[in-house]
Amino acid sequence: MDVLQSVSKISRALMINEPFYGVFMSTLNKKVDPRVPTAGVGKQGINIELVVNPTFWEGLTENTKYGVLKHELLHICFFHLTLRDKYSDKLLFNIAADIAINQLIDPKYKTSEFLHIQSFPEIILEPLKDTDYYYKKLLKDKDKSETLKNMLADPEFAKEHATWDQFSNLSDAEKQLIDKQVEYQMKATYESIKNKGNVPGELKGFLDRLLNPEPAKFNWRSYLRRFAGGSNKIYTIKTRKKDSRRYPGNPALKIKSKRHILVAIDTSGSVSDGELSEFMNEIHHTVSYTHLR
Repeated sequence: MDVLQSVSKISRALMINEPFYGVFMSTLNKKVDPRVPTAGVGKQGINIELVVNPTFWEGLTENTKYGVLKHELLHICFFHLTLRDKYSDKLLFNIAADIAINQLIDPKYKTSEFLHIQSFPEIILEPLKDTDYYYKKLLKDKDKSETLKNMLADPEFAKEHATWDQFSNLSDAEKQLIDKQVEYQMKATYESIKNKGNVPGELKGFLDRLLNPEPAKFNWRSYLRRFAGGSNKIYTIKTRKKDSRRYPGNPALKIKSKRHILVAIDTSGSVSDGELSEFMNEIHHTVSYTHLR
């Protein structure tokens, strides 16, 4: 069977067993590339695509193929690709991210090669924590584990997430575009699922916040209307919808005010993650008023 046909077959199984991930998979571009060591996710403009090594894929059982696809989808849905640049040790982040998401895959779809919380027995890791927890714990205790040190020194392991390098050193604006595109795909996937009970528990909180943002804590509509109303700069444009009153047969002039508003965000060390989140929530509400866009 053709590799992409095989991927489609597994995608249909995902659609039946876990509809959210199956539908989300259908929104991704899929590509076969023998240059990637196994399977991974790469960058395609502002989109993310699934990339599969044909030899690797054909050597997997049907169940393991299912696990591999869900593994890659979880990396996307948890924004690991754009999050990685915030961590100094990229290889350690890869391990932490794998441990975090592999716990969300049914054991029957995994092999011993899937990293888990017992992969490094010298380090005690709590179950069902986020990537940040596992990264900090592994960073603190990595000298206790020979297994971990050997893995980090293995050049073959470094290649396993090679496609992630495409997301390194992007500008904040580029990362934001990629994240917004993923959010859009996740939102569209959620809205296309008839039975909302099929939404994975690990993503429900994020999707609820995405679809129902926290109400604005300030009346931005009123404030910005007053602020922008004080604009004293105007410009004129010609319009064929009306004739000039002074010069019949010529286009009329339309007078418009210039209302450019700049929003600055303090990202210094004095601003906590919680405060930054509140800033972004309020900015979301300011741009939701179409007359100010």
